[in-house]
Amino acid sequence: DFESSTYVYGEPSDYEFMGISLHNTYKPENTVYISDMTKMTEPNKLELGSIMKKSDEIILSKTTAVHLNQDYQQLLNQTVFGYYLKDEQLKAVSLKVVGISDEITALDTIYIDELANLEHISEAFEIEQEQIGCQVAMMNVDNRSNVNNVLEKLKQQYPQMNFKVAGEDISKRIDDFLLQIQRVLLLFSSLAIVAACFLIGEVLYLSVVEKTKDIGIFKCLGASKLQIMSLILLESFTLISGAFVGSYLFFNQVIELINQLVKEGLQINLTEAFIQIDYQLLLLIYLGALSFGLFSSYFPAFLASRLDPVKALKHQSY
Repeated sequence: DFESSTYVYGEPSDYEFMGISLHNTYKPENTVYISDMTKMTEPNKLELGSIMKKSDEIILSKTTAVHLNQDYQQLLNQTVFGYYLKDEQLKAVSLKVVGISDEITALDTIYIDELANLEHISEAFEIEQEQIGCQVAMMNVDNRSNVNNVLEKLKQQYPQMNFKVAGEDISKRIDDFLLQIQRVLLLFSSLAIVAACFLIGEVLYLSVVEKTKDIGIFKCLGASKLQIMSLILLESFTLISGAFVGSYLFFNQVIELINQLVKEGLQINLTEAFIQIDYQLLLLIYLGALSFGLFSSYFPAFLASRLDPVKALKHQSY
């Protein structure tokens, strides 16, 4: 009943949820083991059906629905059976599938109403809910609330209990690890960009040396310094753009291959690609590479524009 809570889940200490099946008799080979039933339903992710309104109603993730039935649309409004185990007693409860989400989950997942699993156990084992002990409980907090303030209020209201933010330590470790990886990648990327700038400049310098006589002829025909510089910079622009287009085509094929492998591995029709290209980021990378490339090309372009036509015509290529 805490004012900031949006969803509460209790994990029974003496009862284990064995999974769901289309059969009312438990058989391991016909049962899909549910690894996660703790998450709150998000209505905007429903592909079929509606939100639960009763404790015996559930929503399946698309992954779980496909594992139950390849033609998963037929599961909507169908009765499935959930199994709870205590000691050596196995009891079944009837559950109605009222919705299927569009989520592709790594683990088989179902969504239940708040504390509905305790009602399932109470019904199956014919005991009062107050007799069911919970070893841990999870509470989703309204995202508009300050988590630290909520924790402080909970500790004051229930001093006999321990509270902590779920996954806080893991999230911090992951963030630190990803930050280190980002710094290493940034360092190598910067070195690669600097090296590429020098290489482009060197390539165009060698190109200017090889075309010294041609540049001399252009100058004899009346080409200005600006036109000569533009010619070299245009060559740099063409080189960079061609390399970028080639890299994009190769990268796009790799992305399509990965998406196809994921689709075949999950054996499901994805509504969206597993990996998507950020075209805004792609455009930013192209503009950055083009800027660095043109900057590195300025020196050979300037050198070509300052060539003496007489000396350029006498130049001998080796």
